[in-house]
Amino acid sequence: MSQPRLSPLWIMFLLWVLFGALLAATYDQWPEHVATHFNLEGDPDGWMGRETNIAVYLALGFAMPLILYGIFSLVGIFPTRFVNMPQRDYWLAPERKAVTMRELRRQSLWLGCLMLLFFAGLYILALEANQQNPVKLSVKSMLLLLGGFLSGVAVWVVLFYRRFWKAE
Repeated sequence: MSQPRLSPLWIMFLLWVLFGALLAATYDQWPEHVATHFNLEGDPDGWMGRETNIAVYLALGFAMPLILYGIFSLVGIFPTRFVNMPQRDYWLAPERKAVTMRELRRQSLWLGCLMLLFFAGLYILALEANQQNPVKLSVKSMLLLLGGFLSGVAVWVVLFYRRFWKAE
């Protein structure tokens, strides 16, 4: 008997709740005029209002994973020749297409979780930067966050290819 797999949908839901709680709990910690873009030295070079900043993070954190899910869901309507995945003719054959589409949507949720964690990290780094006087983003922390995200995406790609590489 196989063990039940971890549900990325439940994890995504939990991450959305935590992300929303983070935004709500830290709303008052932002200045009215927020530094939102930084140069390579960590100095601010782009600004917006607090409400707009929170709205952008809400949109990124909640919409981007849904957009990914939608894109992966569209694979089923495209002709097979336009789909770039290992063994696509095998996995998108009519007798396997429904199962493959469920797995693609599941994989998109995992990628969405990674993306949401990345946006949460950006949010925290930007909040910390805006609480300093003068405002300054930690370039080291930003590079660590970006490296962690890119490493996570690389692991996701490897697992994706491993899942679909061999025809069962």
